[in-house]
Amino acid sequence: MADSYSEDEDEYPYSWEPDFADEVSPDLCSTCQITIFKAPIWREMYMPPDELGERFPKYEGIHHHSYESFQSAVDQSCYICVELYNTLPVNFSEMTENIDSAKSEFTKWSISCPDGCGNESPDCGSFSVSLGNWTSDEQLQGLSIQFHLWRIHGKPTDIRSEALTLGSTNSTEAWNRANQWINECTAEHGCCAHLTSPGSVTWFPTRLIEIFGNDESETHIRLIETKETTPSGLYITLSHCWGNVNMMRLERSKIEEFKAGILNLPKTFNDLIIAARKFGIKYVWIDCLCIVQDEMSDWNIECSLMDKVYRNAFFNIAATASHNSHGGLFYDRLKSKPCTVILSAGKGREMFLLVDARQFEKDVANSPLLKRGWILQERLLAPRVLHFARRQLFWECKKLCASETYPYGLPSAVRRDDLQQGLEENRKNSVVKKAPLYLLKFPLCRSHEEVEGVEEIDQKEVKLWYQIVKTYSETSLTFSSDKLPALSGVAKFFQNGPRNTYLAGIWKAHLPHGLAWYRPYQTQETRLPRPEKYRAPTWSWMSMDSPITIASYSASPILRILDAQTSPCTVDPTGPVSGGFLVVEGPLIPLTWKGHWLYKNQETIYGTSSWLDEPRSDTQSDEEVEFFALPLLQYDYTVWQNLNWHHQYVPHTCIALLFLQPVQNHPGHFVRIGMGTAENTYGNDKLVMAKDLGDKLGVTYLGEERGYRLTIV
Repeated sequence: MADSYSEDEDEYPYSWEPDFADEVSPDLCSTCQITIFKAPIWREMYMPPDELGERFPKYEGIHHHSYESFQSAVDQSCYICVELYNTLPVNFSEMTENIDSAKSEFTKWSISCPDGCGNESPDCGSFSVSLGNWTSDEQLQGLSIQFHLWRIHGKPTDIRSEALTLGSTNSTEAWNRANQWINECTAEHGCCAHLTSPGSVTWFPTRLIEIFGNDESETHIRLIETKETTPSGLYITLSHCWGNVNMMRLERSKIEEFKAGILNLPKTFNDLIIAARKFGIKYVWIDCLCIVQDEMSDWNIECSLMDKVYRNAFFNIAATASHNSHGGLFYDRLKSKPCTVILSAGKGREMFLLVDARQFEKDVANSPLLKRGWILQERLLAPRVLHFARRQLFWECKKLCASETYPYGLPSAVRRDDLQQGLEENRKNSVVKKAPLYLLKFPLCRSHEEVEGVEEIDQKEVKLWYQIVKTYSETSLTFSSDKLPALSGVAKFFQNGPRNTYLAGIWKAHLPHGLAWYRPYQTQETRLPRPEKYRAPTWSWMSMDSPITIASYSASPILRILDAQTSPCTVDPTGPVSGGFLVVEGPLIPLTWKGHWLYKNQETIYGTSSWLDEPRSDTQSDEEVEFFALPLLQYDYTVWQNLNWHHQYVPHTCIALLFLQPVQNHPGHFVRIGMGTAENTYGNDKLVMAKDLGDKLGVTYLGEERGYRLTIV
């Protein structure tokens, strides 16, 4: 705790009129010091919650009045203004046609504090700085940066932060920091002890790029076949965006040429060679140079080995900020130094560190690279990842997630992406102790136990798998056909013996819950149809090219799964498939669409929600569209309601439904077209099974309790 002073114990702090932030860091411009840290809200952050009530204010105001004032603060290395400047598009100077209209409000600020932030919690509220309303450009509107005030208990070194030096991510300081992370990880992280010396490597990829020469000025590279030339050291891998540019690639006709030497590397690959030399690494693996790109048989073999390629690497270098192979690893940057403020409010003066809450989100999670589908498994499988982001380096291993700004660990106020948060949560909860995924930075699954012949899956494991699925579905791929291969490496680790069968993105042991995915409402432009070329059964989310959401994992199953199979195209069961089917038993309910409403026998079914897998013009018209609902899961819950002037918990039921349509000329076969839910609150007694569909649809009626037997493809 910072030095304190005594005041009248009977007075609340908010009744004082102290000079707030009278010791603001010199690393802030005068505008930030005066406008943000003179706001009276910093008094009220110490008010007791019962005194605060619902009247807790949100302060906001003008920050810099003009672009010239803002640019001057950036030139003076004001921490807040530099961080906002770094969020601007690279072509910002070309987007300022209305800059003259910003004379009165170029940037603005707002402050908010959580309830009870005057307690001992380290996170004591936040403030944001954003561009004013002077621009109509959609790319600039709403552009902002958020800082948390992180209470420092005791010495400022409680959270150890460092300045970003002026220059680039190719600076001596950046290399020193990266080497420090690597050395500490290999020497001190017991959970990261894998692959720390040349002798510990027992497996190599089929091909590697070898680096040789006396020094950096005489560097040469060549392709080697590891069966012919055994590597004498560790290798590292590269994660990069292919982009839409012409890519240097290995073809069958170029193998001998590449073995003699590879010239004229694109910038990203050349920067990788520079980095490898800096770290004393002789071998690198680059997908497009180590897999024969014009030979499908070689591609299939190497793709099935992708998990081994990344988990046996010393570490992975991620070209996080680059859009393609010409973007490079290294970028210029401005000087930026995290700073502290001392607030003279409360019953003492306390020191706070300004924490950029979106640092990881901006520089890593929302980077061009993490929008690429392949990077998800590359990031998960590699024992260590060194991100070359737009402004600084980031490090990920089992033990540490850090940046140059926070080299000893990111404060918890710094948001990670959803996947990182999910992995960290499971790591803290020790979800997995017997993991076959021991090489992952965060363990993902554990051995399954069989209870009365049924494979029971830990709910945390299920949740984590579908967190990975959700994250993966939000990425994009250069080639749509890579959808299954790009996740196969992670899928291999979830395979825990023959009982847990992988079915094109869904685990047999997760059925029927694994079928409860849907595509949330999106604009017509982003709701893509299923690809024309077959990729997966319609009941698998792998058949879609859009973000998907997984329903709750804690529902009771209604649908009975009798058989579930896919037909892999190769010997790899986690790779591409040529077909698949489910044989199921359950009630079948004929329904119709008309506009956005669902009907049963012309009666509107209220309390329903529906999500179509792909856009359909017929649901936007007044024409009726016939389909069938297949109850999937049942969710039982209670709702606090006012019944007869008395509040009480009332039991409710929600039924998850699969929407199906018959396959023409294939009796008893259906395709999935969407998913929905129905609430019993609105009388879903209308969802009664029809008993006369056997002849019409070619399905087998098994009685009221079992419903119909049918096949979904």
